[in-house]
Amino acid sequence: MLYGWRQHTGNKRRSILAIFGVAAWGLTLATSFVFPYFGINWFPYPMLLLPSYLLLLVYAVLRYKILSVNAFANRALLWLAMMLVVLCVMALASVISGQFGLEGLANVPGWQLWLYSVVILLVATIAYAPLNKLVARLVYPGTGLSELVLESWSNLLKQATTWKELVAIAEPILSHQLGQNVLVTITFDRRGPDTKVGHDVIHKNFSRESFEGQTKSEMLVCKEGSGWGFVLYGWGEASPSQRLTAEVFGSLFSTQCGLLEQSLALAETEKKRLSERHLVELGGLSAAMAHELRNPLNVISMAAHGTDPVTKRHIQTQLARADRLIQDMLIYSGKLTVHKTKVSLAPLIDSIVQQTDIENLEFRVLILPDVVVDADIHRLQQVMVNLLDNAVAFLRNQEGSRLLIEAFVGEGQCVFIRVHNNGPSLDQELTSESLFRPFVSKRSGGSGLGLAIVKRIMDAHHGTVQHRNDLGWPVTFELMFPGNN
Repeated sequence: MLYGWRQHTGNKRRSILAIFGVAAWGLTLATSFVFPYFGINWFPYPMLLLPSYLLLLVYAVLRYKILSVNAFANRALLWLAMMLVVLCVMALASVISGQFGLEGLANVPGWQLWLYSVVILLVATIAYAPLNKLVARLVYPGTGLSELVLESWSNLLKQATTWKELVAIAEPILSHQLGQNVLVTITFDRRGPDTKVGHDVIHKNFSRESFEGQTKSEMLVCKEGSGWGFVLYGWGEASPSQRLTAEVFGSLFSTQCGLLEQSLALAETEKKRLSERHLVELGGLSAAMAHELRNPLNVISMAAHGTDPVTKRHIQTQLARADRLIQDMLIYSGKLTVHKTKVSLAPLIDSIVQQTDIENLEFRVLILPDVVVDADIHRLQQVMVNLLDNAVAFLRNQEGSRLLIEAFVGEGQCVFIRVHNNGPSLDQELTSESLFRPFVSKRSGGSGLGLAIVKRIMDAHHGTVQHRNDLGWPVTFELMFPGNN
C-alpha cells in the first residue's frame, strides 16, 4: 500500500490512504485481547466493534468512486451524531432532574430514557419529509414544484442554442406554470474597449426600442454583469407561491444563461480556429496560384503589343481584371496584422477621394477636423478604397448619382464612418452575413472579395461593418471603431 501510495496521485492516492487508516482500525480491534497486558481493561468490548471495520472498509474503497456513497454516509453520520446528542442530553437530564424535584424522571432507568430518545429521533426523521412538504404547501399553496418539474425545466432550457431560443423556451414555461403571461428577457451590459457601451436586450418578439415601451405587470430579467443573476419586476401583487416559483425558475434560468454563454464562447473560438486554419490553407494555395497565373498573363500581355489597338485595349482590360483578382485573393488570404496609430480622418479621406474616379457624381464629405480614429492607416485606407470603388462602380452610369461620406464620434467614444450612396438597393436575399462572404458579388467585373476584405480588416480592429438602409439612403455601409474607454 505504501508503494501504491507513492506511485499514484489524486483520488487513487486518497483512497489508498483511507484504506490504510481503516486497516489500522481493524488491526487494533482484532488485537484488543492484548490490551490487559498493557493495563487497559477494555477487553472484550473492542471486539464488539469489529463489524464497523467491514463497513468502513467498503466506504473507504467506494468513497472516491461513487458519489452517492458519500451522500449516504453524510446522512448516516448526521443521524448518528443527532442520536448521540439526544442520548447525552437525556443522560444529563436524568442526572440533574432529581435536584429540581423531578424525582419521577430521575428514577426512570437510563436505558429507557435512551430508548425513548432513539424512538423520538426515528419518528422525527421519518416525519420530516412529509411535514416539510405539508408546511411548504401551507405557506406556498399551489407552487407545484418538485424535482421532476425542475428536471423538466432544465432539460427544456438546455435545448436552446441561441439567446432568442432560450428566451422563447423560458417564457412559455414560466407563464404556463403560473397560469398567466410573464415577460422573460435577457440583458447584456456591454462595456469595454472591444464592445459598444450600452445594454442589449434579448427577447423573442421585441427589439430594444419596442421592449422599453412594454408595460407588463410581471417581468423576469436575467442580467449579465460580473456574473449571471436575475431581477423580478412588478411582482408586488403576486402571491407568495407565485413569487417563490419565479425565484426558483429565475435561479435555474440564470444558471442556464451562464452555461449558454460558455457554450457560445467555445463555439466562437472553434469557429475562429477553423477560419484561421482555412485562411492559412487558402493563403498557400493563393500564393501558388498567383505565381502560376502571373507568368502566362505576362506572356499574354507581351503578345498583345502586336495586335490592333481595339484588341490590345480589350486584352489589357481583362489582364488588369485578372491581376486585381489575384491581388485581392492574396490580401484576403494573407496574414493580417494591424499597427494602430492616431489617424486624422478628414485628410485621409480627402487624399483617397482625389485618387478615385468620381466624375459625374455629386460627392460630399462631412467630417470634422478633430475626428481621430485609432487604426492602422494602411488598412483603413484599403477599407475606404474598397467601399468607394464598390459604390462608384454602381453609380457611374446612373443619373443624379450622389455619394456622401460622414464620420463622427458616438457613444463610448466609438468612431463611426458611413459611406452613403443612392445607387440601386441590394437584393433582399443578400443578408448581412452573406454579404461579407468571399466571392459574393453583384458588381459586374468584381472579384467578390472587396467586402470580405473590409470585414476581415474591421474584425482585426475589433470593430464592425454593416449594411444599412434605414438612414435615408438606399445603400449605406457603416464602420464602427471601438473607443478607448
